[in-house]
Amino acid sequence: METSLGNSNLNVSEIVKMYLKKSAKYANVVAIIGYVFCGLTFLLGLLVLAVQASVPNGLTVGLVYIIMALIMLFPANYLYKFANKIRNALLSDNQQEFEGGLLNLQSLFCFHFRLFIVCICLITISILVIIIAGPPSTSFNPYDFGY
Repeated sequence: METSLGNSNLNVSEIVKMYLKKSAKYANVVAIIGYVFCGLTFLLGLLVLAVQASVPNGLTVGLVYIIMALIMLFPANYLYKFANKIRNALLSDNQQEFEGGLLNLQSLFCFHFRLFIVCICLITISILVIIIAGPPSTSFNPYDFGY
């Protein structure tokens, strides 16, 4: 049995439904793991902030971990919503749920694309700063233990 999607000629066959159902299960597991790692990263950031006196650059490191945890929350949330909406759409043959699930999948890919662009820009800026400012001071020797 095939279900027509809107006014187009695209059909969702039983095989595609099976693939989507399996993908939704895996997406749900990956999303839950993402939530767990997001929480652990946030707790680590709080821990570093709590003991910032004994950690070099503790305030900066703690805030970076907290920001990373907040950034990690978005893809986990998009993936979780995708999994639930696709699963509900397949169980009830609900077109709106199906479209909502695919919208969340699109949002996940858009988020990853934007994050990729930001990372590429940061890497490029870092390389330019190193080229302009020159290499770090030659007085630093990582093998000098002060003996």
